[in-house]
Amino acid sequence: MAAQFKRPVCIVGCGRWLRRDDEVGLRIARLLSESDSLPQTRIYSTEAPAIDIPTWLDGVELLVVIDAAKSGNGHPPGSWDRIDCRTTNARIRARGNTDTHGMSVDLALSLSESLGLLPKDVWIYAVVAEDVGYGDGLSPVVARAAPVLCDALVLDVKGWLCQSEVCHA
Repeated sequence: MAAQFKRPVCIVGCGRWLRRDDEVGLRIARLLSESDSLPQTRIYSTEAPAIDIPTWLDGVELLVVIDAAKSGNGHPPGSWDRIDCRTTNARIRARGNTDTHGMSVDLALSLSESLGLLPKDVWIYAVVAEDVGYGDGLSPVVARAAPVLCDALVLDVKGWLCQSEVCHA
């Protein structure tokens, strides 16, 4: 019998289909859904984060958001960073000015917080995009980064779950 985790995790891949690298969050959410790496985790994808994310937070204690980002500080395309929303909120708000979503991740987090729904732990995996023009498929550099980020995300979430539970070797 599988262990039941007491601290639910919600992973949300954000993006726009047919906008090349902006699909990365949606594609990673699909990869995670197709694997059994995190069976106790709710996994969603959305093109309208501000509308959808607040509706998915009931009982969630760790929210993980994956989205494409425009590099403002020279990070190369395909690189990514895990941002702890609670300690680096200013970075998220500044990034929101270049968000391709009409209903942005920043707005989702702000709305969720004002409604008292935002969990204590919120991570954003921001993947630096190379091309967000119209078209299907990720650029080669972002396509290579996606499975690496996926593996790192799984390890990070399992570590968080382990810290939240009594872990045994």
